[in-house]
This record gives sequence, structure tokens and C-alpha cells, in this order.
Amino acid sequence: MLLAALLERAKLPPMCAVAVAMSVLDAVAALHQVGLWHGSLETENVHVHADGTVRLGANRPAPAGQSDSQLRASDLQAVGVLLCSMLRLRLDQEPAGRNSRTTGRTEKPLQALARRRVPVRLLRAGDRLDAGGVQIDVLHPPAAGPAGNENSPSMVLLLRHGGHRILLTGDLEGAGLERVLSLPSVHVDVLMAPHHGG
Repeated sequence: MLLAALLERAKLPPMCAVAVAMSVLDAVAALHQVGLWHGSLETENVHVHADGTVRLGANRPAPAGQSDSQLRASDLQAVGVLLCSMLRLRLDQEPAGRNSRTTGRTEKPLQALARRRVPVRLLRAGDRLDAGGVQIDVLHPPAAGPAGNENSPSMVLLLRHGGHRILLTGDLEGAGLERVLSLPSVHVDVLMAPHHGG
């Protein structure tokens, strides 16, 4: 089934979306190893089979004037966009105002979950989750701090699956960004730039 048709039926659970993205990365890596690129990584060109197998549709001819590294980077960026599509994250969405996010926006959903007795786990740097072959390391925020607006403690996750790594940086900025940049560097296959690409 085409991924686009699957997403019309229902939102994919995050771990399924990550698993699909990792499978797409595997296929793209195989193309890159033999000097090819895909150039058409869209939900209408990714097939997800009932057994979880992911297949890519036809690739496009490489445009003239672009280096191999530019073409590979374009494919990897497309995987990030594909992941955002599966998670229904809008890439063009801007915050209503710089200080529009308040503590109440976090507290109210947590209170509603508690009333319904939904288990909640608050994560902080150093925590690790394992789900369906996907390992998720929480790199930020620490248990306390950092100072600044509500983007400073934005959660930063390192996802690992099938030999690939994706770094998700949320709306990180300010003191939080400085803290994450001071951590030991880690090689990643896909980096989602923080704070709307800023």
C-alpha cells in the first residue's frame, strides 16, 4: 500500500513512523553506495507492505550541475520531511509569538492525563527507551534547567535503528542549544535542525 494511502486512513504510531523512515534510509544508503540517488522520496512513492517491508518507487534522473554530495544531501533531507509527514508535523508552522508557550500549556495536558489515569513518564537527559527495535536516547533537557524561555529545555532525542541515527532537536535555542552543542559529537544520518530550521 502506498504510504500516502496509509496516512489517509490513520496517523502512524511514532515508533512505526521511525521504523518506516529507517527502512527508507536503508534503501537510500544502498542507492548511494552504488553512485545513485533517489530524488523522489514522497509519501506517494513509498510502498509499505503488510509484513512491514518498505519499498521505494521509481527514482528520478540526477539533475545536471549538482554534485554527488548535494544529491545525497537532498535524499537525506527528503527522509526527514517524510518522517515529519508521517508524524504530521508541519514544517511551515511558526509559533504565534516568541513567548507564547507557557508552563500552563505543559501542566494542563499532564493534569488531564492524570485524571484519566494514563501512565506518564517524564524524560530527561540520560534516559533511554527501547520500542520495536528503535532505541531512543534523551540528550536534553537535564533534570534542572537550563535557564531561558520554554525553547531552552526543548527535548532532544537521538533515535537509532538498523545502523542509522536520527537527531531530533525540537525547538531548541539559547542556553539549551549551547548545552547540546557542548556534548560530545555524534555522527547522525539525519538531523532535524532546531527551531524551524533557525
